[in-house]
Amino acid sequence: MERSDSVALYLDKTQPLSTKGGTLSSDELNRHATDIAKEHKITANHNDILLTRLNNNFKNITDVYKYFYEKSNNNVPICSASEWLLDNYYIIEEQYKILTHQLDKNFFKQLMYLKNSIFKGLPRIFAVCYELISHTDGRLDKENLTAFIESYQKVAPLTMQELWCLEPILKLSLLEYISSLCIKLYTIQNTWDKVLSFNNLDGDEIAKIVQEHLENMESIDYHFLERVFVYIKKSNKTYENIMNIINDKLFEYDITVDDVIHHEHQEQAKLQMSIGNSISSLRFVIALNFEDLFEELSYVERILRQDPSGFYSKQDFETRSYYRKK
Repeated sequence: MERSDSVALYLDKTQPLSTKGGTLSSDELNRHATDIAKEHKITANHNDILLTRLNNNFKNITDVYKYFYEKSNNNVPICSASEWLLDNYYIIEEQYKILTHQLDKNFFKQLMYLKNSIFKGLPRIFAVCYELISHTDGRLDKENLTAFIESYQKVAPLTMQELWCLEPILKLSLLEYISSLCIKLYTIQNTWDKVLSFNNLDGDEIAKIVQEHLENMESIDYHFLERVFVYIKKSNKTYENIMNIINDKLFEYDITVDDVIHHEHQEQAKLQMSIGNSISSLRFVIALNFEDLFEELSYVERILRQDPSGFYSKQDFETRSYYRKK
């Protein structure tokens, strides 16, 4: 395990992906799919950047997992969302190993790439998958997956190669999303640890740390303040001077202690749901029949099934695949 101050920073150079718009409804998702299809400009110029991102993401997830595993074993209080990671890391590790065997430089040569958007230089099918994942808060199911891709294809049909790569690209996209959530988990826990160090300090030393933290923050640090409130409550001491420092600062932002606590509890509940959704979606992708999904989404498949004789539809999957490639 590396030093804790270097954990969860492996993506700094490649920038964690961040889409705009938050969680969308079903109708909003379908409109968004159409919008990005109109926006995307494609090229056949290929690269294997996603391999680097996959390795960076897995290293990030692994180090955060080890970080929480160690704290859990030492009975250090940890944020509840981290339990999802501790309980399901083995699934992530298993899928990473499968992906590293599936994905090589030749795999990426068959895909179309984007010349614009935040996904510039990345495969188009990856952008489609990650947009869906990020705008559903990591919650995938057969309905939203097919509807989103269908809406995209009304403007820009995907190639057979792109559709056939859906399984590994969805897994890769989910690992990317989980990695971004791990950074949030680590940030919260690192703040908790700072407050936990108060156990070895006297009241004046704690007040000084709190004062300096509040003076240096650019916006309300809900993680820090909520933990300070928890610490004060559990200590059975009033710490009136510390509360005065905090209340003076909160007055500047026109919020109360209750507002801080409510906001932080909401954010942690949301993070727990996000990582729970993402891991459940990884299980969903593992179990999904991608042969059936491919044939449902492929425009080439639809054309071939219009064969008046009905001969094509009666063939097995391997035979139909042979005709599609012809």
